[in-house]
Amino acid sequence: MKKKIIIPLIMLIAVIGTLIFIQTNKDQDKATGHRQPAAENSVAENTEETENYHFIKEPTSITAINFLTDQGFLLEKTEGSWTVTDRREETDQAMVAEALQRLSLWEGDIVDVNRRDVGLDFPLITLKIMQGKEERKLAIGELNMTQTAYYVSDDQTNKIYLVSRDLVEQFPFYAEAFLDRSLLKDMDTIETVTIDNETEVIELTRNNPFSEAEALANVTGWFIKKPFNYPQFTSYSVTETFVQTLSSLSFEELVTIDKADETTGLLESTFTITFTSFDSEKVMVIGKPASQNTYYAMFKHDDQVFTLANEVVRVFSTPSKAFHDGFIKVIALDTLNELIITTEDSTHTLKVKTDGGGDDKTTVFTSHDEKLDSSIVREQYTALAGLQGTERSDVDVIGTNDISLTYKIRTETGEKEVEVVFSDYDEMYYAAFVDGINDFLIEKSQVDDVIEAMTDVITDNE
Repeated sequence: MKKKIIIPLIMLIAVIGTLIFIQTNKDQDKATGHRQPAAENSVAENTEETENYHFIKEPTSITAINFLTDQGFLLEKTEGSWTVTDRREETDQAMVAEALQRLSLWEGDIVDVNRRDVGLDFPLITLKIMQGKEERKLAIGELNMTQTAYYVSDDQTNKIYLVSRDLVEQFPFYAEAFLDRSLLKDMDTIETVTIDNETEVIELTRNNPFSEAEALANVTGWFIKKPFNYPQFTSYSVTETFVQTLSSLSFEELVTIDKADETTGLLESTFTITFTSFDSEKVMVIGKPASQNTYYAMFKHDDQVFTLANEVVRVFSTPSKAFHDGFIKVIALDTLNELIITTEDSTHTLKVKTDGGGDDKTTVFTSHDEKLDSSIVREQYTALAGLQGTERSDVDVIGTNDISLTYKIRTETGEKEVEVVFSDYDEMYYAAFVDGINDFLIEKSQVDDVIEAMTDVITDNE
């Protein structure tokens, strides 16, 4: 009977002793400020006893990378050339070399964590890398608590490392990054692009139709001819978007559908873009939508069908009005020798002379040999150059010569004259002619106000 009592008593004493020991440790933790790790969403990282570790020391020895992801692919080197297997597009060899160089920069410190706690028990991305006859697997897990590094495991060392977020995210993990999808790589510098978007024909060119001095005010380097009668300067923002699209023009995907298939709309389409370089020309045809985000397209005399992003098609659908800078005629003031303004009852002449050169260059404005205030001249000339067409027109013959501006420009070969005439069209508008060619109507009130202000500056000394 005594034994039955003693045994439970001993067990009770042991339990009480254990509880006292645990509570004592908790009290010590509170006294020292030590905190126990959270049960969830927290990983204790210990990197104090480790050295920086490089994963790939000789990237040139890599012969294959198998990307084990949701949309995995194999990048393989055969006879010195890289290929994304099972893709019809050409592989961008320079991009592969750059990616391998980025991979060689991966480095990290060993951390003492459990794989399941950092997303490495079932990683979303694993790289199976072949170097000669050796194979290694690098698995990418979650970001650390500070969101500055990824947990990466290496099966060759069977350890886990923290690798800088920038190093990991600068490496491409999708097949399209390694594919050469450029459409104009076999052409020299594009000189002219002619767009027939089924509404109008637009011709954009880098070939300067003017003297260098006359084109000095055109900041884009591109000019728009069609549908205008006279070559026009292009607007900066719209042309910049066009140039960027042109320089990076690429397809989204090569497709196996036949170009004659009605769903592509390619054989019936009249939406074409003609790219012309010094010695070659390519004509691209835009068809029907291939998806919510793409259109079918092809090059004439080629059976391969591909898709273009909506954004690309949208750029080539830009109307000519948006490409044009809107101004009747802009000539840089400092390129002038003279500006002659002729109205129905008077003529006024502004003479322009440049003295010195380089940093010491100055421009002097005179009328009847009297010097004018340069700041006022420039202010009013800016308004004159800023005259904008109100709407398109196509008048064959100059009617009444109500107001004319004669620009005498200094060119590399001598002097050139450009004449802008504002001719009566109706009660509200003038027809604007540049060297006898009309493209725009312009409000009379706009022209009259600017001409009056400019002539007032000149006549102050008359």
